[in-house]
Amino acid sequence: MASAALIEQLIEYYVNLLIIQYSGNQPKAQATVALLASEAMASGIFFDVMNAYNLIPSVTGTWDSGGSWDVPGSAWDGASSENIAVGTQLDVLGKYVGVDRFYTGIDLVNYFGLVTYSEAGLLPSSPPVFGCLTYANFNSFSYNGTLIYPDVITENNALTDTDYLTLLRFMIICNNMNYSAEAIDNVLYDILGPNVRAESGYNMTLTYFFVGAISTLLSTIIFKGLLPAPEAVGINVVQGIGELLFAFTTYNMIARGISSPYAYGFSTYADYDTLPIQQTLTYSNITPQA
Repeated sequence: MASAALIEQLIEYYVNLLIIQYSGNQPKAQATVALLASEAMASGIFFDVMNAYNLIPSVTGTWDSGGSWDVPGSAWDGASSENIAVGTQLDVLGKYVGVDRFYTGIDLVNYFGLVTYSEAGLLPSSPPVFGCLTYANFNSFSYNGTLIYPDVITENNALTDTDYLTLLRFMIICNNMNYSAEAIDNVLYDILGPNVRAESGYNMTLTYFFVGAISTLLSTIIFKGLLPAPEAVGINVVQGIGELLFAFTTYNMIARGISSPYAYGFSTYADYDTLPIQQTLTYSNITPQA
């Protein structure tokens, strides 16, 4: 529980924000702000949530009575290193962040389902579900199968605490960054490692290259459409990169120094006998995301 001294300091901080006309000789105005601030503090419960649901194992800490973050082994000391979120705590934080730990590759399209009278006029719903045929759709029905238990998201389709912790950290940064090329590169490298890279197509698209095998965590990020991109910028995903891809460039791109570490063009006199083995990009490698 946050200390009473910390709560009082925060209330005093908000009272002191009153403009000079009210801060000097208007006790009722000060009391009103103090009351509002006290209600907003809720006895400091958000500090308790912060301390109980820590997402950064390498930087654990607590809030001290002065309102500062204490981190062991740093400029701040006296912190606790026991408050790392696990299990249900991560699920609660996921509700705040806006992403759960469940994943599935099932495309819920046109499954057979029983519907009520009130829903019958709204079909297909979301996900699309169709019931028995009617006179109107007898010759134009649409279906692709029956929804069965293995198709439903279950505990078997859930990220481990370790992967979910990484996903939450990734989402928190994505929810707060400016989506510049530098910011995207930093979050990819810092959170997901060197095997994921975003390259601009210079035509309002970003292409994400995934080198090697795709982990469950990366598959979940792709499936949930969580790869970061600026507003109105489309995303393509290229998977299964094991070696350089054959690619063309324009004179203009070369002059601007635009190249990809995953691409190689025709050989030259200088490298015709040392050109590395390449692979060909196929439709199966590309997954449009937006």
